Amino acid sequence: MRLRRCLPWAAVAYALGIICGDAFPQLGFIAFCGALLLLAVALLLWTERALRIRVSLLLAALLLLGVRAMSQQVATDALTTASEAVIEARVTTVSTASSGWRAELRDIRVLSGHAPGALQVWTAQRWGTAAEAAPAAAAATLPAPVVGTRIRTRLSLRPFAGLRNPGGEDIARRMRRRGLGAAATLNAKTPWVVVGEAGFAPTRLIAAFRQQSARRLIELGPGGGLLAALALGERGGLPQADRDAASRGGVAHLLAVSGLHLALVAGAVFALAWRVLRGRPAARDPRVLALWVAAAVAVVYALLTGWQAPVQRALLFLLLLFGGVLGSRVVSPAPQLALAALGVLAWDPSALFEAGPQLSFAAVAALRLQRAAPDGGGGEGLLFAGRALLRNSAAATVATAPLLAIHLGIATPLGWFANVLAIPLVGLLLLPLALLSVLLVNLDAAPGSLALLKLAALFAEWVLAGLRAWSAFVPAPSAVAPGLVALGVSLLLAFVTLRLARTVPRLVAAVATVAAIALLPAAKILPERPRVVFLDVGWGDAVLVQGRSANLLIDAGGGALHGGRDAGARVVLPALAALGVKKLDLVVASHADRDHRGGLPTVL
Repeated sequence: MRLRRCLPWAAVAYALGIICGDAFPQLGFIAFCGALLLLAVALLLWTERALRIRVSLLLAALLLLGVRAMSQQVATDALTTASEAVIEARVTTVSTASSGWRAELRDIRVLSGHAPGALQVWTAQRWGTAAEAAPAAAAATLPAPVVGTRIRTRLSLRPFAGLRNPGGEDIARRMRRRGLGAAATLNAKTPWVVVGEAGFAPTRLIAAFRQQSARRLIELGPGGGLLAALALGERGGLPQADRDAASRGGVAHLLAVSGLHLALVAGAVFALAWRVLRGRPAARDPRVLALWVAAAVAVVYALLTGWQAPVQRALLFLLLLFGGVLGSRVVSPAPQLALAALGVLAWDPSALFEAGPQLSFAAVAALRLQRAAPDGGGGEGLLFAGRALLRNSAAATVATAPLLAIHLGIATPLGWFANVLAIPLVGLLLLPLALLSVLLVNLDAAPGSLALLKLAALFAEWVLAGLRAWSAFVPAPSAVAPGLVALGVSLLLAFVTLRLARTVPRLVAAVATVAAIALLPAAKILPERPRVVFLDVGWGDAVLVQGRSANLLIDAGGGALHGGRDAGARVVLPALAALGVKKLDLVVASHADRDHRGGLPTVL
C-alpha cells in the first residue's frame, strides 16, 4: 500500500530531475554521484521509524537520476557550421514517405571530416532553393537502410535551424533534447553501404518487415498511406493536405497508432485465443493462456509500430492490467499512470517535452480519473454507448486542449464531436482493414490479394475524402498562443469538467475550455505596439505592421513550404496569434510571385 502511494511522487521526482537535466546538462556526473550517495544512506536507514526519511531520500535520488538520464541524452556536440563527413553509424529509426525517407543515425564513428555523435539524415531537402534540393531529390530514390544495421556513407551536414518567429517551435533545442546534433542530406552519388549489424536479431526482422510493408502500402497512394499510418504508425505517406484536414477536424490523433489501436488488437487476440482454447482440455485456465498470448502479440505489435511513446504507455498499462488479472489484484489509476510514466521516461527522457506523449498521458489520465456516470457505468444499447463516448470525448478534450494550444497553437471547437463519429469508424472498421492490408501486401503471390488490397486502399481514400469534407464544413481551429490567464482558466475548467458526471454539463464545460483558450489574451511579446515584425518564412517575405489599433500584413510567404506545407498556416497564423492579432485591417500582396503571395489565401 505504501509503495503504491509513493509511485506518483516517484514519477514527479523523476520528471523534475529530467527538467533540471535539460536546463543544466553539465551536472550529470555530479547528480549521478549524489544519487548513489543518497541510495546508500537510504539502505543504511533500514528501520520502521526512519521510513519517511528513507522514502524522502529515495525520491531525492530519483530526482538526481532524472538529471543524469537527461544530461546523458542532450547533445552537447551539436554542429554549428555546415560540413561534410564520411561516417559509420547504426540506424536506429527510419520513417518512410512517398517522396523519400528519414533516418536517425547513432553510435557514429567519423572516418573523415567532423560529425556529432548522433544525427538525422534526410533524402529530401526541407529548406533552400530548387538547385539545392536537386541532389536530395535524386537521393530520395535510394532504398532506406534497415533499422539495426550499421552503414557507411558520405553526408552533407548542417546545424538544425527552424523558422524563428513568435509562436514558433525551437527545432534545434528539440533535436538536441533527443541527442541529435545535426541534420544531414544523403549524397546521391555516394549512397550508403551496409558494413554490419547491431542489436537484437528479432527486432531487426520486425523493423525490416515494418519498413517493407509501409513502403509497399504507401506506393498504393493516399489510401495506402492511411492504412500504413493506422497499422504501422508510419504517417509519411499521408499527403500534407489530409494531415491538415485531420488537425482541423480534431481527429489527427486517430491517424497515428495510439493506445486505442493497441488495446483493440490485444482484445481481439484475447477473444480469438480464448475461443480456440476454451474447448480443449488443458492444465491451466484457458483465459490465463489467452492473456499470455494477447500480451505476447501486444509486445510484437508495439515493436511493429515503431515503439512510439503512446504505444509504450499503452503497452505498460496493458501489461499491468494483465498482471492484475493474473494476480487477482486491481491496479488503481494513479499508480498505473505513474508506473507507465516512469517506464516511458526511463526509456526516453526527452518524451517529457514532446507533444505526443504529453497529449497521450493527459487524455488517459482524464479518462481514468473522471467521475463515473450517474448510473454507475451500467446500461446498454446505442444511446448509452453514444452518451459514454460523448462524456469520454469531453474529458479528453478538456485535458488536451491546453497542450494543443501550447504545442500546436490551435484550439479546435468541435473535436469532441468528431471523435464520437471517428472512433467507432477507426476502431471497428479501418484498423482491422489496415491490419489485413499489412498481411495482404506481403502476400504478392496469393490469388486475389492484390484486388483486395486495392479495394482496401480505395475505401481508405473514401475515408480521407470524407475527412476533407468534414474539415471544410466545421469552423477552422483558432490559431492561439495562450497566456497564463488562459491556461489557468482552462485548467480550472478541466478540473470542474472531470468532476461533472452528466453528459450535457460536461460538454458545455468542454466547449467553454476551448473558448477560454481561444478568446482570452495571449502572452505579451515585447516591444509593445507600435511595431514592425519581419516574419521568417524561409524563402519569400511576410511583414506585419502593428499600429496602436490596426494591423497591416504585407505578403505571407509561399504556399508550398516544407514540401507542400502552407507558410500562411504554418508560420503566419501562429505568429499572428502570438502577437495578439485577432483581425487584419489591411492585407497587401507586394507582387505576384508565389513565394510572397502563396500563403495569403489561408490567412484570409
